Amino acid sequence: MQNNSKRFFEVQKFEIRWLAVTVAILEPLSIFAVLYMFLNNGYFPLIIILTLLPAILFRIIINIKFETYIDENEIRYRWVPLQRTFYRIPLDSIITTEIIKFKKLRYGSRTHNKYGHTHIVKGNEGLLINMKNNLKIMIGTQKSEELIRALN
Repeated sequence: MQNNSKRFFEVQKFEIRWLAVTVAILEPLSIFAVLYMFLNNGYFPLIIILTLLPAILFRIIINIKFETYIDENEIRYRWVPLQRTFYRIPLDSIITTEIIKFKKLRYGSRTHNKYGHTHIVKGNEGLLINMKNNLKIMIGTQKSEELIRALN
């Protein structure tokens, strides 16, 4: 049964200026290569791939976001559009939670020796969840104060 009363909700997106600049440089170069191949009787499917692939990848990457929900029963999170369903952590399966500050962790979804499975989009704060099954999950947040209030 879906519980719609949310105590906490956060959507985070990557800051991808570097990617936009890279694509802005590479896309004209690929178009130039395509035109060159086309004018020299190049291979047409390769032309389409070289033109469309960077644009499609860029669209997918700029739409990636990380969603976190907390309600009375569980913590849910997912990477959109990579995951359709939420990963769910029932609150009764959690031993402790704490907001931590970290240094030099890579962004994305990774496994870390100290913090367990980490999900970080930006920043240096996260919710560290210690579960009864000895798993650790760390969810990065930009709203640490609001998240603490939602868990109390």
